[in-house]
Amino acid sequence: MSPRKPDQATKKNLQTLTQQKRRRTVALQRKMRYGVKSFMRNAWLSVAATAVMVIALLIVGVAAMAERILSDTMSDLMERMSYSLYLNTETTDESVGIITGRLLALDSVDRIEIISPTDAFNQFREDNSHLDDVFHELGTLNRFPWIIRLHMYDYLEITDLQRLVASDRLIIDSLDPSNPPSFSDQQSNARATIEQIANMARNVERAGVIGGIAFIVIAILIVFNTIRMAIFHRKDEIYMMKLIGADRGFIRGPFIVEAILYGVFAGLISFGILIGILVGVRNLGYYGLAVDATYNAFKDYWWAVVGALLLLGVVIGIISSLLATRRYLNLHVKN
Repeated sequence: MSPRKPDQATKKNLQTLTQQKRRRTVALQRKMRYGVKSFMRNAWLSVAATAVMVIALLIVGVAAMAERILSDTMSDLMERMSYSLYLNTETTDESVGIITGRLLALDSVDRIEIISPTDAFNQFREDNSHLDDVFHELGTLNRFPWIIRLHMYDYLEITDLQRLVASDRLIIDSLDPSNPPSFSDQQSNARATIEQIANMARNVERAGVIGGIAFIVIAILIVFNTIRMAIFHRKDEIYMMKLIGADRGFIRGPFIVEAILYGVFAGLISFGILIGILVGVRNLGYYGLAVDATYNAFKDYWWAVVGALLLLGVVIGIISSLLATRRYLNLHVKN
């Protein structure tokens, strides 16, 4: 059985769809061609707009990089921080094991380190090796306490820890009276320091998020004004396009293509500058800043950084171009 031939109406619809598709393709090609020509023809304006975009991307990139470095620095500092619980030298290994189990059962406790009196004495002896002549006598008078170091998930949330230490009879009987816990009221200065560092770490994370959003908005506003300058610079050209029947989409298209080119070139340039900044900042690692993690991530995932900068630049350019052209078209183009 031979296949059914399409009727006249179907043929006409197919021809119409084909023509519409061809017109859209031609229109897109023209928009891209006009946008590229405009980018190249207005070299100084393109350089200025790209430079503004580079500055905007650098601000966002440096802010993100600084937030990451400061967060890593705070994380390293938090990793080294701990609260300490001191037990009598006479406390048995069995009692220490029971106390440790009860502490680990708390949801706020991440992990625990245990330093026995012998380990504490040996560490003291190693740190003071210049006093070898008195260590033989000290060895018979070893009165170092047990030290239980508590690493918390959140150093500001220690209510359950304080409650357990204050109510557990085995812990109360085992505590060294001459060394109160570092989270107790007697050690308020130590606790205040840890709480201050924990608050600082939280504030750094919040500032990084808020700062990144703020700088992106600023970048959009800067590029918006730059594209408005380009539009007014070519208002006669837009007027001629309107006279020959160009619609809003066709008038807007070249500016969007031009803004995309701003974003692409700005993304590549800002990536190169960020590499130089990061290499220079890496030397600050000697001053306590945790730069290596950011440097290694940048080096291992450079392609992701390039992609993110290009995407951010293109998105900023498109949004700015749409806002600028929409405002101009609403004021000057009625159709």
